[in-house]
Amino acid sequence: MAIDPITAMLWMQTAQTVINFPFVRKQQKQTLQKLHTNRLIAQLNGESTANQINDIAEETLANNLTVASTGGYAPMDSASFEAIQDRVNTQRDKDISMNKISTNMAVTDINNSLKNLKDQMLMSELNLVTDLGSIYYSHKNYTKNKKIEDVYRKQQLEILKEQSKQLTDIKKSTTMNYKKLLWRQKNYNRYQNNFYGKYRD
Repeated sequence: MAIDPITAMLWMQTAQTVINFPFVRKQQKQTLQKLHTNRLIAQLNGESTANQINDIAEETLANNLTVASTGGYAPMDSASFEAIQDRVNTQRDKDISMNKISTNMAVTDINNSLKNLKDQMLMSELNLVTDLGSIYYSHKNYTKNKKIEDVYRKQQLEILKEQSKQLTDIKKSTTMNYKKLLWRQKNYNRYQNNFYGKYRD
């Protein structure tokens, strides 16, 4: 039994929807993995930068202490030493704070991208269900309407057959009546000839 064009089209649409979904989901998962990796890298870079800031500050403080000690006086009594120490610590705190803000911004941006991607993945699933449901509903309605149309067409064919039969019967009846009329006319003419012929002779 051949499949009608509408059903074939709906089946093709279903196949395309089902086949496309795994490819889209694969791309989404790859992007998801990449975002997780980028977030981890951003966090590691933030920690690495913070460690570098601390290392540079500690090295600067140690060098300042060494310079003060080799000067022949107690470092803790030197205003210059204290000023350098304070400036280094202040700069370190400032750099650590800026690095933390920068890291948090990068991580927050990645988290937002992750959230948007997860929302897209959810929408893809919902769209898949909705598309399949829509196709099923369309096919169901089409099948129902087609059955109604087939029943109506069958009824119309039966009516046409009946009408055709009636016309044929009428035609046969008319032909028969015409033949009877001719036969009666012929017999009447014969009767007239036979009856009046006696007197004419």
